[in-house]
Amino acid sequence: MNLNRYFPKWLNQVLAGMFLISIFCAFVFNIRSELTSANNKGLVRISAIYSAQQIENILINGKNISSRQIVSNEWTTHNIDVVNTHYTSSPLSEEVSMVIQSAEPVKTISFEYRNADDDSFLHIQVDNQLIEKVNTKHAKNGRSFKTVQLDQYYQINSTNILWYIQALIFLISIAYVTYFQLFYHYSKIRLLFFALLLWGIQYVIKQAFGFFYEDKVTVFNSSYTENQLTLTLWLFAFLTLIAFKVIADGGRPLIKRLHQTSYYSLLLATPFLAFFITENCYSQFNNVEAEWFVPNLIILYAIYFVFAYILGLRAASSLLLLLSLSSGFANEILIKTRETPFMHYHLLQFFDGLNVASKVEVVMTNRMFQSLIFTLVAFSILYSLRKPEPVWSPQRFKYYLMCYSPKFTWVFLLVKPVIAVLLLAILPSFIFGVAKTADIPLNYWKMHATYSHKGLPLSFTSFYLDSVIEPPSGYSPSLVSQKLEEYQPQKDEGNIKPNIVIIQNESQADFSKLEGLQVEPDPLAFQHSLKENAVHGSLNVSVYGGGTANTEYETLTSNALVLLSQNVFPYQQLITQPKPNFTTFVEELGYKTVALHPQAAKNYNREEVYRLLGFDQAYFLNSKPAISQLADIQYDRGFPTDQFLFDAIENLYQNKDDSPLFTFAVSMQSHGGYGSSEENYTREVTIDGSTSTFPVETEFLTSVKKSDQAFANLVEFFKAYPEPTIILMYGDHQPALSETFYQRFMDLSDKSSLYSTPFVIWSNFDIPEQEETTISPNFLIPYTLDILSQTPHALPQSSYYQFLQEVRSAIPVFTTWGYRLPDGSIVDEVADSPLYQDYQQIEYNNAIDSNPLEKFYKIK
Repeated sequence: MNLNRYFPKWLNQVLAGMFLISIFCAFVFNIRSELTSANNKGLVRISAIYSAQQIENILINGKNISSRQIVSNEWTTHNIDVVNTHYTSSPLSEEVSMVIQSAEPVKTISFEYRNADDDSFLHIQVDNQLIEKVNTKHAKNGRSFKTVQLDQYYQINSTNILWYIQALIFLISIAYVTYFQLFYHYSKIRLLFFALLLWGIQYVIKQAFGFFYEDKVTVFNSSYTENQLTLTLWLFAFLTLIAFKVIADGGRPLIKRLHQTSYYSLLLATPFLAFFITENCYSQFNNVEAEWFVPNLIILYAIYFVFAYILGLRAASSLLLLLSLSSGFANEILIKTRETPFMHYHLLQFFDGLNVASKVEVVMTNRMFQSLIFTLVAFSILYSLRKPEPVWSPQRFKYYLMCYSPKFTWVFLLVKPVIAVLLLAILPSFIFGVAKTADIPLNYWKMHATYSHKGLPLSFTSFYLDSVIEPPSGYSPSLVSQKLEEYQPQKDEGNIKPNIVIIQNESQADFSKLEGLQVEPDPLAFQHSLKENAVHGSLNVSVYGGGTANTEYETLTSNALVLLSQNVFPYQQLITQPKPNFTTFVEELGYKTVALHPQAAKNYNREEVYRLLGFDQAYFLNSKPAISQLADIQYDRGFPTDQFLFDAIENLYQNKDDSPLFTFAVSMQSHGGYGSSEENYTREVTIDGSTSTFPVETEFLTSVKKSDQAFANLVEFFKAYPEPTIILMYGDHQPALSETFYQRFMDLSDKSSLYSTPFVIWSNFDIPEQEETTISPNFLIPYTLDILSQTPHALPQSSYYQFLQEVRSAIPVFTTWGYRLPDGSIVDEVADSPLYQDYQQIEYNNAIDSNPLEKFYKIK
């Protein structure tokens, strides 16, 4: 509506100008810290006084410090195999200091610190003057982000001139819009869309602060509360809309050219911004080594140009920014909760991730929040831009040809989708080619360190390529057949076959042997008390904090993951047809086979996998029949309890027929996401006499204790059961607990420290008792068959299981982080071993070859 019809033009200009100037002033006031300088020499000292401290993500004037800026450092530096360099101090030291020389006067000092047990202080000094004492006790969620501001004054210099240029552009735009009254030219639809953008900004910021561990977020040199940040982004979006209105409607040739240049320049800069947003979510952007910048950007630009051809530049920019932010967030969350970066197989676990995500406490870091803000700023710019008139329009050429010859009509209708399909088909090969050319070194022990130093796009692609399984050198089915023919299958002697129960206990870990850890009561008291007809041991697994199905796969198939690929995920990638495994082996012996898992059937694709592995029946929460029809369902921490699962097992054996029964059960009770308060989840286990010092760990150990009590009830049931039954129970992986706990009580220099879980074999008939056996999951079933071979209920063994017995005696542990020899030593390679080479050939035949030699997995 043109108000000049009702008010004088000069009055409209005055009122509009006053309104726009007030917005400009409010914006400048909110970013005032970016327009200032300080009066000091830039010498910063950070000191820990008589206390154990940990700091990281140190920023001076909003920029990460580099190692070149550190003049002296008494803190212990941790920069090997980590995502972020961090620094720790000893409580035994009187004062531990780090001195940093900034190249410019210091306005702000920011850093992240960990929660201290007692009142502990960090002293922040600039030019040997104490600026602030920071109390590091009681940080929310175990961490906090602190920003210390120094005295500042307004000054234009080389570090803030861009902020002044931005303010000048906004001011000129306001004057231009006011003078020419361009504010009348906004369409209602555009204004409505802008209003939706502002609402979206407010909604996203509000939700994000709900996951943030501080009341303020720091961006560059400024700290904002929720309302301050929302207002600042609103003001920026409004002023950006005004500025691009001037450029779009300026009318002069020079301004039109500026419009075209700014439009395409800003859009084409999107992949670089996307790369920064991704890396900043989980690591410091300057951690990415310079030589890997170009391959990462080539990958992002290739994706961007294909998106742009199909969707247009603006939509492609939006999609790439959202994908980058999402992948950065996913990477940070996975690294924090599972010490595993975002890998290709996580895309195949989307629904599984949603199923358990509500149990994982997501905490946003300051860097994650920064990336979110940069994304919102980018969206404000993207949707303030108006597409300029192109210098050359292909539409005119297309129209001319179609009018000249109508037969060209169908050609133009098909050419774009055909090219789009070709580009989508070529894109993966192009990206793989970039990764192969880069040939980055992969850190399998700490994969997230590879991401931090090589970049997520390149690392993600490289690890995927590494997961593609190639046949071992000299592989042929005839060689596999020749090797397995050396082992004659045993005959079935007609022994009474025992029922077999295998329980994969979610996150079960045994911390009883950790030095200095006082846990009361023993959460595995019953399991430790089992002596008669019991075998105890340690299981060295290949996964930590997650990857349940990988341990499951190794157990059932006896295929070691390390012989396939360092990061393969078999349930999603490998099991696409029936495969020989322990289930098919016992079915041939006359067993009925049942699998139970108290979660959704689609978790890790188990419903389909169990069918292909040969189970007669699989029970899930949502299967027909459901597992809840076997027993009354109970919950603990929001997960079905182990007591419920074990009651379901008892029901199966109470109602079985005369055939022996093999049951494979995967529990859920102790699954990760240990964020319950003591009010919501009563602790039954203490650490060092307290339930609150390590709240995450005492919640986990309480759940373990309840699982142990449920196992005691299951054993009591089978003690009185009339048929011979053997039970194997093991932990699939260790839980992801707090860094403080692991650093205090675990020897992290020992590769196996985070990858060891307990296992126990018990039966209601006589078996030889053993202690302290250490094996990997691929040998659990061969080892159990070996135990049974020494009893009246021995099962015949196929050629395959006899071969595995020989391999186990020579190399009892196969994991992705190393091999353990019979003397207990851990080595990185055993490739020279003939048994290893044979195992590699046989496993490829079993796991990958579409025509496995099934006769060697049978006894007939």
